[in-house]
Amino acid sequence: MLKKMVLLTSLLALFGIVQTPWAKKKISHKFTQILAKKTGLPLTVDSLTGFFPFFFAAHVKADHLPFSYENAHIVTKGTMVIDCVAHGSIIKPKIEGTIRLRDGYFESIKTGMVIENIEATLMGKKNHFVLHELIGDHIASARGELKLNSTLPFFLGIQLNNAPLYTLDPLTAKGDGSISLSGNLKKINLEGEMTLSQGCFAIPEKLKLPQPKLEVTYTGGGGEEEKPLPHEPFPCHIDLSIGIPQHFIIKGRGMHSNWKGGLSIKGEADHLVYSGSLHAIEGQCKIVGKIFDMTSGKIEIGGLQADRIDLNIKGAMELPPISVIARVTGKASQPNFYVTSNPPLETTEILSRILFNQSLDELTPLQACRLIQLIAEAGGATPDVLESIKERFGIDVLDLAKSSFNEQDLAVKIGKYLSKGVFVGFSKSLANETGSLLFQSRLFRNLFFSADYGTTLEGERQGKFSLKWYKSF
Repeated sequence: MLKKMVLLTSLLALFGIVQTPWAKKKISHKFTQILAKKTGLPLTVDSLTGFFPFFFAAHVKADHLPFSYENAHIVTKGTMVIDCVAHGSIIKPKIEGTIRLRDGYFESIKTGMVIENIEATLMGKKNHFVLHELIGDHIASARGELKLNSTLPFFLGIQLNNAPLYTLDPLTAKGDGSISLSGNLKKINLEGEMTLSQGCFAIPEKLKLPQPKLEVTYTGGGGEEEKPLPHEPFPCHIDLSIGIPQHFIIKGRGMHSNWKGGLSIKGEADHLVYSGSLHAIEGQCKIVGKIFDMTSGKIEIGGLQADRIDLNIKGAMELPPISVIARVTGKASQPNFYVTSNPPLETTEILSRILFNQSLDELTPLQACRLIQLIAEAGGATPDVLESIKERFGIDVLDLAKSSFNEQDLAVKIGKYLSKGVFVGFSKSLANETGSLLFQSRLFRNLFFSADYGTTLEGERQGKFSLKWYKSF
C-alpha cells in the first residue's frame, strides 16, 4: 500500500500538482488544444472518506486555448484564457482567478438556434465559480454559479432579446424572455418563460409522403451481428411556457393570416408533452381564385405531429345573390373542407358559382370537368355527388382513376358513349396540369381498341394504343 501511495505521489509531483520533500521544482505545461466529445463511457466519482494526506497547489495559465464540444444536440466552440491558482485537497479544492471565453459560438442542431460573439468571464472564489459577465448576440443579461464539490451543482440564468428560437423549415420564430438552466452531474432542469416577438409557419405546397420502413436481414459473414451499446439519455426535465401575443403568421396554399395564443412544453427531453392553442386575429384565404375573409379560427395543439393538431377555421365571402361560408375542420394531417351558403344551395351549385360565377346548369363540359377536379381535391367526390353531376350533364362516365401517363397520380375521368361500343372522354390529373384524350371502340365482341393522347410530366406529348380482350368466366 505504501509503495502505491509513493508512486501516485511521484506521478502527481511530476506535473507539479503535489509538492513533496523530494520534488520541489516548478513544472509548467502549455496546453495547445482541448477537444471534448461525449463518448458514452460510464464514469463514477465516489467521495473519498477518511484521512487523505495529499494536498496540491498549482498555477494554471493559458492564452488563446481553443476548445470545442459537440453532440447530437448542440455545437459549441471558442477560445479560452485561463489564469487560476488552485490549492487545497482533492476532495475540497479552492480556486481563485479567472477563466475567460472569447469568440464563443453556440448552435442548437434540433432548433437551428445560433448565438455568436459570446464573451464570458468566470471568477474563482475559493470553492465555487461565479459568472461575472456573459454577453453575445441576443443576450441581454446573465448570471450563474458553479460549485466545486462531488456533484458539481450549477445554475445559469439568461435573459434573451429577440433571439432566433427556431429557424428550421417550415417554422421560424424569434422571442424575448428568460431561461434558466440548473442541475448537477445527475440531472439538468431547463425552465423559462418566453414571448414570441415574431414567427411564421409556411404551409408546404406539397406534403411529403411517409417513407416505408423496410426490415433488412443480413446474410453471410459467419459472425454474430454487432449490437449497438445501450444508450441512456442524460436526464433533462423541461418546463417552458411560450406566449404568442400577436404577429404569428401562417401562410401558404393561398392563406395569409395572423394568430395569437400560447404553447406549453413540459416533460423529460426524450418524452415531451406539447399543449396550447392559437386564435385567428385576421386573415384571408384564396380558394379557386376567390378571396375569403377569415371570420374565426382556432388551432388546438396536442403535439408537433400533424395528426395531433386540430383545425377549426371559418371564412366568408359575398357572392351576390348568395353569401358563401367555407370551413376547414379536422386533423391537420387530413383536414375536411366544405362550403355552405345563405340562402342554402347544394355543394356543387355553390362551388360552381365560386369557380365560374355561373349556375351549374350554365357550365360547359370542360367547366364541369374543372368543377369535378375541385370537388375531388377538396375530398368531396363521394358517389352521390358524382352521380348528381352525371345526371345534370348527361355524362355516362365520371370517375376518379389513375392518370394515363403517371400511375402514381389520381385523375378525373369524364366521358360519353357516342354510340354502342364507342367512347370518347377526357382525363385530367389532380396533382398537375397533365391530361389526355381518351378513345375506345369495340372491334369485335370482346375485342376493344383503346387510344390515349396527352402530355407527360416532362411536357412531352405522347400517344398510347392498345388492344384489349375481355372474357367473363
